[in-house]
Amino acid sequence: MAEARVSQDEFMCSVCLDLLKDPVTIPCGHSYCKSCITGCWDQEDQMRVYSCPQCRQTFSPRPALARNTMLAEVVEKLKKRKRPADCYAGAGDVQCDVCTGRKYKAAKSCLVCLNSYCQNHLEQHESLFKAKRHKVTDATGRLQEMICQKHEKHLEMYCITDKQCICLLCTKYEHKNHNIVSAAAQRTEKKKQLKKMQKTFQQRIQQREKDLQQLRETVESHKRSAQTAVEDSERIFTELIRSIEKSRSELIRLIRDQEKQAVSRAEGRLERLEQEINDLRRRDAELEQLSHTQDHIQFLQSFQSLSAPPESTDVNDGPFSFLFSSEGLRESVHQLRDKLENFCKEDLKKISDRVTFTNIVPRTRKDFLQYSHQLTLDLNTAHKRLLLSESNSVITNTDTDQSYPDHPDRFEYSAQVLCRESVWGRYYWELQWSGDKGVFISVSYKSISRKGRGNESWFGSNDQSWSLICSSSSYSFKHNNIETRLPVKSISRRIGVFVDHSAGILSFYSVSDTMSLIHTVQTTFTQLLYPGFWVSVATSVKLCCVFVSLYSCSKMAEARVSQDEFVCPVCLDLLKDPVAIPCGHSYCKSCITGCWDQEDQVRVYSCPQCRQTFSPRPALARNTMLAEVVEKLKKTKLSADCDAGAGDVQCDVCTGRKYKAVKSCLVCLNSYCQNHLEQHESFFKGKRHNLTDATGRLQEMICQKHEKHLEMYCITDKQCICVLCTKYEHKNHNIVSAAVQRTEKQKQLKKMQKTFQQRIQQREKDLPAAERDFGVS
Repeated sequence: MAEARVSQDEFMCSVCLDLLKDPVTIPCGHSYCKSCITGCWDQEDQMRVYSCPQCRQTFSPRPALARNTMLAEVVEKLKKRKRPADCYAGAGDVQCDVCTGRKYKAAKSCLVCLNSYCQNHLEQHESLFKAKRHKVTDATGRLQEMICQKHEKHLEMYCITDKQCICLLCTKYEHKNHNIVSAAAQRTEKKKQLKKMQKTFQQRIQQREKDLQQLRETVESHKRSAQTAVEDSERIFTELIRSIEKSRSELIRLIRDQEKQAVSRAEGRLERLEQEINDLRRRDAELEQLSHTQDHIQFLQSFQSLSAPPESTDVNDGPFSFLFSSEGLRESVHQLRDKLENFCKEDLKKISDRVTFTNIVPRTRKDFLQYSHQLTLDLNTAHKRLLLSESNSVITNTDTDQSYPDHPDRFEYSAQVLCRESVWGRYYWELQWSGDKGVFISVSYKSISRKGRGNESWFGSNDQSWSLICSSSSYSFKHNNIETRLPVKSISRRIGVFVDHSAGILSFYSVSDTMSLIHTVQTTFTQLLYPGFWVSVATSVKLCCVFVSLYSCSKMAEARVSQDEFVCPVCLDLLKDPVAIPCGHSYCKSCITGCWDQEDQVRVYSCPQCRQTFSPRPALARNTMLAEVVEKLKKTKLSADCDAGAGDVQCDVCTGRKYKAVKSCLVCLNSYCQNHLEQHESFFKGKRHNLTDATGRLQEMICQKHEKHLEMYCITDKQCICVLCTKYEHKNHNIVSAAVQRTEKQKQLKKMQKTFQQRIQQREKDLPAAERDFGVS
């Protein structure tokens, strides 16, 4: 058993993060798969200095690699004793709390131990607690929610007054004299409500299915009407003279465009209805499943979240108002025969106005950011000379082949890469590029060729892709191998891209304090689009995290709601347990109750603000929305000392009044206050974003030429440099890591400190003699 319990994590290769294969140990003592360390050192062949990927110790000449027999035997034993893959806990599975290293899937949970156990550890638990009444249930990740946080007892009762599950001790203290029943009794009551809700959902499903069928029939009818309008128009235009042939084509195009847009809108409505039906069915199924749950506590706790009905799609608000009437169009077309010359000047414009929709394009950066998305580069598509870094958000053309495996999606001859995410609907993203030669900022169909040498695989050189070509001195736009040079006043290194797929709009903007349009194109997209980039040698592209700012700004707006708007007019404090009375004014429940208690004798109750009277005494119900807003205000309130003062580093995401930054991110190149730092951590959980203490010198830590972190030191030129600098501007110079150079300088610093201290001691000895010589007392 001791052998079997050795953690596999101790025998993982730090390069491939998998169990060692053909293990070898290098001179510094670290071990790797032979293929992994060989691949790493192959990339260092040019420098003839080979390093350890972990401790960075260097070796020259290249060490010989021999198989580590002991490690190989241990790894082999681990493989033989390894459990089947389906025993491991995956996404959504409850993990065994006792397993060390890689966790196995839990089979049961114990309500006494408050642990979940895999099958092996469950048998040990049963053996250990044999004859003891430990309550075991199906594995659940909600064990802590079934225990009273104050008394650490099982939740067995339900407080109707406070609408929460409680333990027996709670009934004697915090909930004393409240309306309390057993969890089982309350479950029975809630189950009745559940049945009623299920019935309501089923009725809504039936109604929505009727609406769906009606809308489908209307769409089909509209398609037939549109087709009839097209046929009538064609028949009439064949009778007209050649001078109106151009007008005929224009009208047909307008009809087709209207049909396409109207059907597209209707299909969007169909999709939302189908989604609502699916949501209702899923909720109905969840309610049905909940009704059979044996655990009272789980039932009551789940009931609250499932009782709120899914959002309804309103199909009664003019559901077919966007479909046009073909009768009016036919009438206009018939009149064309009698108005030959006037038709092109007047009537065509009238018809055009009747079938044209207005497409509203975003104007400000704030407008664009509501459509922003974070993109991730697809490693499987990257050309072998493109190095992907920083969680696949940065591309650099190193002009050296990377050790990528062969893949059918990989670009073979062009230094290009696509993103994983497809573009549909309205989509906006930003990027920043650096280098001297330039980049192609592109969108492409997924069907673009990956292996060809010709135009079929180059962005902008075929009908599958569209590209903005950026260089240090010019912009141009390229599609289907037709390149158009664009007139611009200045070149921006930060570019915003906006796509409205259904409207066929592709726009490129330079981004600074304002948005400046570089170029826009109107076309028809027939497939999903994928963002892509061609990158020249010694050039990098970084995908920007614009959505973080948007999300953060919305949160800050929430936090900046004035508390004065939620003050009770009676106690002049923030509302507590808020209630709204019939006149619309709101108070703390205890405050308005106290006021009305004094009016009980006259049996007429008034509002302390507007003095409107009520009889009989109105019932008071908690205003949930107000309560939630007040609770958010309490949680998001920032104290005055959070404001950035003189000398403080400001949060880069705050709008309006800036708060003091607590951390800076070397990946995002932003500084964050505590609120925005939490949002940053939440969004990039599990991703390697390098955080440091807040600093106003972020830009000084970045190479101005390559926009990479300064990680190396050039002893030859006595300056900090980035990794790309070592391959180009500082090639063949005497270069060490910044950490190594710091150690060396630290030794010099200690010597200098020692010298200064000796001089201070000597001068302190000389001071009395000098005072005597100059007669200073």
